[in-house]
Amino acid sequence: MIERLFDDTLWIYTAILGSLLGAAFLAYFKDTRAGLWCYAKLDQTLDYLVERWGWTWFEQPTDAWRKKYPYVTKKIDELEARISAMEAPAKKCNCGHDCHCGGECKDCVNDVCTDCKCEDSRDVGKSS
Repeated sequence: MIERLFDDTLWIYTAILGSLLGAAFLAYFKDTRAGLWCYAKLDQTLDYLVERWGWTWFEQPTDAWRKKYPYVTKKIDELEARISAMEAPAKKCNCGHDCHCGGECKDCVNDVCTDCKCEDSRDVGKSS
């Protein structure tokens, strides 16, 4: 029985060769006009199944591009952080001057910068 198993191995080789040829064909086909059309139709069909029958396992997550393009994702996140920092209003002392640390250090007492050199903030710093 074991000898027969090793003698009848042609199916293994044909399966491997068939899968390699199929992968090579798909690599070529995906960039052709017919391939793009077929992939678009498949995508439309899957979207229809999701909408009509509620088959959510065909849905692609909205943030799937983040996993596919991690370097672009990292750069976008950095740029968004920089924009948020630029748009954030600056912390101000009671006197109206900008706080030197943005309210992040221990020198700021009750949202008032004690390191400000004007008279109003010196009075506030001493009262705390």
